[in-house]
Amino acid sequence: MNTVKIYHKKYIVANEVVLLKAEANYTELHFENGNKIILAKTLKRLHESFSEHGFFRISKTNMVNLKFIAKTNENYAIVKMKNDLELHVSRRRRLDLKDFIFSNTKSKILS
Repeated sequence: MNTVKIYHKKYIVANEVVLLKAEANYTELHFENGNKIILAKTLKRLHESFSEHGFFRISKTNMVNLKFIAKTNENYAIVKMKNDLELHVSRRRRLDLKDFIFSNTKSKILS
């Protein structure tokens, strides 16, 4: 099981996290079951731990789990998640997202 340490003795299963959303010095974790928790850690501090588990930072404020991406538009500007949430991908990260998707999946995720 792939767990990530979020507090001193608190761990979560990375595969259950859909999205990490930054808000100032806090990060909101969105789970597959619809629950959310807020951590008093920046997304920058969590980036390394989650990127090892198939997460990609699509913008300054959002990091998504590749497992929950339903589709993207043709130029990878918008990512639609399996929970119907649409997120914008920053211009500078679009090519990296495309490469990340194709290097980590066997099938294309395109609309």
